[in-house]
Amino acid sequence: MTREDFSVLETQLSCPIGELGKTVAKQMDISNRSMTLSAIQALNIANNNKVLEVGHGNAGHAASLLSQSKYIKYYGIEISETMFKEAQIVNIEHINNGQAFFSHYNGKKLPFQDNFFDSIFTVNTIYFWENPIAFLNELKRVLRPKGTLVICFATKEFMEQLPFVKDKFTLYNERIFLNLIENSSLNTLPVALESSTEEVKSKTDNWVQREYITAILKSNKL
Repeated sequence: MTREDFSVLETQLSCPIGELGKTVAKQMDISNRSMTLSAIQALNIANNNKVLEVGHGNAGHAASLLSQSKYIKYYGIEISETMFKEAQIVNIEHINNGQAFFSHYNGKKLPFQDNFFDSIFTVNTIYFWENPIAFLNELKRVLRPKGTLVICFATKEFMEQLPFVKDKFTLYNERIFLNLIENSSLNTLPVALESSTEEVKSKTDNWVQREYITAILKSNKL
């Protein structure tokens, strides 16, 4: 791949657009599946929970989430208009059943009332948050008392090795992430960090050892 190819790929990973974006999203759905399932498992979803996913991609995994317990309502939110539309096509049955809801937004203000969600999760989106602390504050705002927030991301040390990770990515390791939390309104919540390693095929078609972190924040607020 050329430098221009890497630049195009980086743009599509940050915000998939058009037909190429759909193709990249399908690849991401496959390569990120274990990270996504790890995040969903960490939520410990219960019956009647309202669950928010930030940056759902094509949401090919939504059906798996909805099968976890009874009467779950899944809300997906995306900055990519292409993914917003694609997820609705993939999940039309769940939308018609009143189980899935999708929104297109600007990546800053979440269009939900305070204390709305029992569970919130996001996988591989933190790199692209324009103002991470302000966004963490938004996540805290819409999280219900005793709710659970899970943020899953690949480590800085791993991401630095990828040739398409350049201008659009901000990278995190445990120390940098915990510093973010400490400076946000989430700083009153206990944080559990789970480290994992897996072999995956990268976007350049090479097999690599990916290191990632699943951060679990659970509110103690009464």
